[in-house]
Amino acid sequence: MLLLWASSGFWQMLLATLLLAFNWTTIMPLIEAVAVSGVRSAGLDYGRVRLWGSGSFILASFVCGLIIGQYGAASVLPLLVAATSLMIAGVYLLPRDVTGRASPSPPALRRISLADAAKLAHSPSFLLFLLAASMIQASHALYYTFGTLHWRAQGFADGTIGALWALGVLAEIGLFAVSGPILAKWGAGRVLFAAGAAAAVRWGLMAFDPPLWATAILQCLHAMSFGAAHSAAIYFLSQAVPEDRGATAQGLYAAVVAGLVLGSATIACGPLYRALSGEAYAVMALLALVGAGSAVFLMRRWRGERVVGPIQVQPQSAAGAGMTMPEL
Repeated sequence: MLLLWASSGFWQMLLATLLLAFNWTTIMPLIEAVAVSGVRSAGLDYGRVRLWGSGSFILASFVCGLIIGQYGAASVLPLLVAATSLMIAGVYLLPRDVTGRASPSPPALRRISLADAAKLAHSPSFLLFLLAASMIQASHALYYTFGTLHWRAQGFADGTIGALWALGVLAEIGLFAVSGPILAKWGAGRVLFAAGAAAAVRWGLMAFDPPLWATAILQCLHAMSFGAAHSAAIYFLSQAVPEDRGATAQGLYAAVVAGLVLGSATIACGPLYRALSGEAYAVMALLALVGAGSAVFLMRRWRGERVVGPIQVQPQSAAGAGMTMPEL
């Protein structure tokens, strides 16, 4: 952020942005990996933890909007530097052991591994999970990129559009608050299916350019289309993948779902929206239906078991004393 603030001209800004993107994309997978560790070892309710992120998003958007409105666009980068500085302080204060208990022995060395990724990629259940989660999240691409522009084209005022975005996040917070018991009862597959079905209904109706009152109701479905899908994904990772492979699974999930698939869908939305305008939401509904169908197959195949086994650590020999890398 500091380099981006100091840069001038296209190439300097491009290099600073690439450096930022290279580091920034690792943050969410790492945060989720810490959260999943807390779910496993300390019995944390992921949804009730995650809702604070959604609440902070609303608060930060509101406060930053006031500041930018008062001081102009020149305040954006100082705000970003301040926000990332607060994040560094927050990370420093994180406990190394989320359970708060001293470990009697040092934890096994765990790191992201291509071999682990290959094993996960050979699991049909994990691939079905990735397909379901990818399609449901990718169905939001048009909403994320052209939602505001299309609402303006419909004649909605900027203040109304801001309220619609906030309404979606508030609905998401409500879902996160109660997601723990729902996931424990229904399981990841059923919740993913419900999320995909809700997303299909949401985008299918959005294709008809509904009036403001109907749009506000459809925004409440963000609780299902995003909140339920994300909660189910984290629950699946915590149940289906051993902790010592969790970082690799989380990285693979982020790379495929939020990176490859959502990124490709976002690129495709440009010509899609140019050609179809709001009717392009019907294509997003089809993606959500594919995700819901994949979730049905996941429900039939996965019964809560681990999709891969834990890493087997070989006993150290005298010759290998001091080596801590576990062998697969």
